[in-house]
Amino acid sequence: MNNNGDNMKSRNAEFFDKYKALDKLCSEIYGGSNGVTQYIDDMNSVPYSQSRNVAGWDKTIQELKKYRHFRNELAHGALDMEDDNCSDEDIRWVSEFRDKIMNCDDPIARLRKIKEENSNKKPASGAKTAIKTSTQSSSLNTQTNNKSVYSTYIESGLSNSNNNSSLQKRKAEQNSNSITNIIFTILISLVLLGIIGFMLILKLIFS
Repeated sequence: MNNNGDNMKSRNAEFFDKYKALDKLCSEIYGGSNGVTQYIDDMNSVPYSQSRNVAGWDKTIQELKKYRHFRNELAHGALDMEDDNCSDEDIRWVSEFRDKIMNCDDPIARLRKIKEENSNKKPASGAKTAIKTSTQSSSLNTQTNNKSVYSTYIESGLSNSNNNSSLQKRKAEQNSNSITNIIFTILISLVLLGIIGFMLILKLIFS
């Protein structure tokens, strides 16, 4: 990072504001705090066999870690907010990366698009194949945590739909078994009553 410039607002302060905006956006996407850290963890969890398909994947992780460290030094007072320890390029990179996330052009979003394109290229042979493909895709995204907030709700909806269908099927089976048990109990009771009645008639005849 360079050390020059005498603007009205120091570069450190401007960088801090840009990073804060990026972290806020990531936190909103992940539904928590420390959004940039969650984004980095998300990228680290993706296997190399997948991340290699996105140009600049490892470089992005390195840059995010570098800028997170610089932000922490400013926040904890290790660096003076009024100084110019960073360059215009540093500020621009953080600002542009936020724009990339907003436009779904960040590394994770690009990888998701590649997966979707590859999935669309596979021919479907019927409803069962489509369901199987969708389930496998959802499972893969969950294992790698490689998905943006825009696809999370779709996958959650599919999972909930499958769970509800399974529960309804189990309830139907339980109701069917209950009805069968009731009918069987009634038949046994009628047979027993018939036997008792027959024995009473014989007793009256021979008494």
